[in-house]
Amino acid sequence: MSIDQRLAAPPPVDLRQPASPARPASQPPASRARKLTRSKSLRRLVSPVALLLLWQAVSTAGLISAQKLPPPTEIWHTALTLITTDSPAYGTLQGAMLISLERVAIGFVIGGTLSPASTTPWGAHHEPEIPLVPAHLG
Repeated sequence: MSIDQRLAAPPPVDLRQPASPARPASQPPASRARKLTRSKSLRRLVSPVALLLLWQAVSTAGLISAQKLPPPTEIWHTALTLITTDSPAYGTLQGAMLISLERVAIGFVIGGTLSPASTTPWGAHHEPEIPLVPAHLG
């Protein structure tokens, strides 16, 4: 395909003709489409659950060391302990997450302020270099 063919305008569309009300044969009926959507949704839900069950079974069978990869039930129990227990050693997850969120917000504000402040003078004093034709076509 030549460059002229690639850059040529698409053929005009006649807007005076109404769209045909008949559905193409390749499009499934609405009920079949809903059934396919439900089937996809169910597979999306079942996949992670099946993976967790497999992980638990492998961990319980002792095929994977609990020190390397603890079972999901142990991870869940530890998470609940970190969240609900009120002691100096546990129950500090919320505070640690709040500190992390604060650091993210500070970084976002600093970056969002310095980036435009440092790039605006550069863009105002330099000629833009916007190619009109992509490099592989020129």
